[in-house]
Amino acid sequence: MSDTWAAVLAISIAIQTVVQVGVLVGLLLAVRRLVATAAETQQRLNVLATDVQSKVNLVMGDVRDVTGKVSAVVGTVRDGVQRVEDTIKSTGQRVADAGNRVEQTIRTAGHRVAGAVDQVPRPVKQGVPAALAVLTAYRTFRQVQKRMRDKQARDAGNEMYAAS
Repeated sequence: MSDTWAAVLAISIAIQTVVQVGVLVGLLLAVRRLVATAAETQQRLNVLATDVQSKVNLVMGDVRDVTGKVSAVVGTVRDGVQRVEDTIKSTGQRVADAGNRVEQTIRTAGHRVAGAVDQVPRPVKQGVPAALAVLTAYRTFRQVQKRMRDKQARDAGNEMYAAS
């Protein structure tokens, strides 16, 4: 029985060895497929990475072009703004100078008028307000006359419109 058991044991070990070799061959085939799939995937990824890199390079080139153009426009606008600021400053200074000259001219004229008024005899000075009052009354009278004529003309126009 020991020979039988030894043979059974040897056959059992041989079968286990064949099964293990079969499993190992199966795993080897699976690993080869996995390696082939990984290599194919790596190749596809390399192609995609190259394509993405070329597109990124194109976009970066476009961004550089746009950035350069925007910088040029900003520089031009900055220069224009600087010119406008300079013009405003110089114009403001000229206006201030002109204002000072006008103010000085008004002061001088005021002094001349005051001097001229001081030279007018007192009876004439007292008659000026009365003359101004007469002129104002005459102007008011003329304005009232004009308003009355305008009203009469409107009324006559309204009567003709109502009659037709």
